[in-house]
Formats: sequence, C-alpha cells, structure tokens
Amino acid sequence: MGRNPLAPITLVPMNASVMERDDLPLDRRLRQEILFARERVYRFGQPTPMERPIMPGTDTEPGPEVWVKREDLSPVKSYKWRGACNAMTQLSPEQRASSATARTCANSTIGNRASTLAVP
Repeated sequence: MGRNPLAPITLVPMNASVMERDDLPLDRRLRQEILFARERVYRFGQPTPMERPIMPGTDTEPGPEVWVKREDLSPVKSYKWRGACNAMTQLSPEQRASSATARTCANSTIGNRASTLAVP
C-alpha cells in the first residue's frame, strides 16, 4: 500500500543538498518542486480560480464533470507568465546581470514581471 497523497509532508528546502532530495521517491520530489514553484510564482501574481460549470446531460445521465481554470480572470489573461516567472526567479546573479527574454503572446506582461524581478 502506497503513501496517502493527502497526508502532510515535510518539505526539503531547495537549498538542501541534492543528495537529500535525491533520496526522496520521485513522486515526492515532483510534488515538492511543484510546491516550491508555486511559492516562487505567487509572490508576483495571484492564483486564478477553478470553476465547475454545469454541463447538460441527457434524460437519464447527468452531464460530464468538467473543471475550468479561469485564466480570463487574471490581469495577464494567460497561464504562460507562470513558467517564465518561475524560470526567472531561479536565475543566478550572473544571469540576472545579463538580459532575459521571454517570447510568448503575453510578452509585454512577462516583461513587466521580469522588471519586478529586476531582470534587465
């Protein structure tokens, strides 16, 4: 029987040695990286809500269960800024001293996020 995915976990800090993180099972390492990325990204923006619209069904069956991530409610109107922001927060001081370019349809907004991070 596997570990309960809802059970609380102890996070291994990102500055912990690679060996400490490598000793964790893959699912724990991936979950930790997701949690750390969320922590890094949401210092610069707000999460967008999930909503469950009521989908039509038939006379005998209910409609399908569908969840929608409401990116249209964010100032950027796109999810792409999260990946760029996460990558930029992990730049070394030397990399930050040079330039960073994010190429996407939301480029102007990502540029605004980069300026918040003091990336030229």
